[in-house]
Amino acid sequence: MKLKVEAIAALVPSVRAEIARELVYGYKLSQQEVSGLLGVSQPAVSQYVRRLRGAAYSDDFVKKEVTVICSKLVRGVRNDLEEDIYKLCSMIVEKKHQN
Repeated sequence: MKLKVEAIAALVPSVRAEIARELVYGYKLSQQEVSGLLGVSQPAVSQYVRRLRGAAYSDDFVKKEVTVICSKLVRGVRNDLEEDIYKLCSMIVEKKHQN
C-alpha cells in the first residue's frame, strides 16, 4: 500500500514542471529567473520545460491552481511556495482517491 505522503512526494516534480512551464511560456520569464523563484537549478528548469522531468497535467483544476501559484511568485510572494505545492499535490491525491 502506498502512503499518501509517498503519492504527494511523487507529484512534486510534476507540479514544479507545470509551474516552470507557465512561468517560462505564460509569463515569458527566463529559465534562470524561474530557477531563482522555484529554488532549483537552471538545468532542472530546462528539464521541466522540455518535459524530461515531471509528468504533464491537462487537468483544468491543476492548471487553475498553477496559475494562482505563478501569479503569487511573480508578485514576489515566495514564502508560501512550499505550502502551495504541498496543498496542490494533496488535492491531486485526494481527487484521485475520490474517483
